[in-house]
Amino acid sequence: MRRIDLVGVDEVPDGTMKMAYVDGTDQVLVVHVNDEFLATQGICSHEYFELDKGFLTAGTLTCALHLSRFDLASGEALDPPAEL
Repeated sequence: MRRIDLVGVDEVPDGTMKMAYVDGTDQVLVVHVNDEFLATQGICSHEYFELDKGFLTAGTLTCALHLSRFDLASGEALDPPAEL
């Protein structure tokens, strides 16, 4: 198993998120909520749009393009137009 350090702890204050890149190309979104760090895909599954431009609310991440929500714990889309 390969370990990848995405961002420094102080680069993502609690309640914020930051896009990170693996091998210079794959976009991973690092989210810091309630003293926990989570990582999920950085691109919306509906249309190519970077999720770091969205907003965090009560355990979800909302894409700013078409307002699809994603569960932060699982990364699953909660509503369309993102792929469920």
